[in-house]
Amino acid sequence: MNTSAPSNGFIVTVEQTPTIHAAALREGDTFALVGNGSPLAILTRRRHLQSLWLLTLEGQDAPITLRDDEQIRPYRCCVPST
Repeated sequence: MNTSAPSNGFIVTVEQTPTIHAAALREGDTFALVGNGSPLAILTRRRHLQSLWLLTLEGQDAPITLRDDEQIRPYRCCVPST
């Protein structure tokens, strides 16, 4: 006896940008927080306590803090010269 009903649905897949740790971000980079696709551009970045970064963002009144190991989605990242 077949108890499965026919499905009329479909599956949509969307490619996601891989995540990286916030510690990899530099001034000039653009990223998004996981779960929020709004791009954030970094104007300044400085260490705040041992494992936190204080980021001043373009168009934002107040800076934000991110943990070193916090996952973010990079949009545009500057590669430091060696």
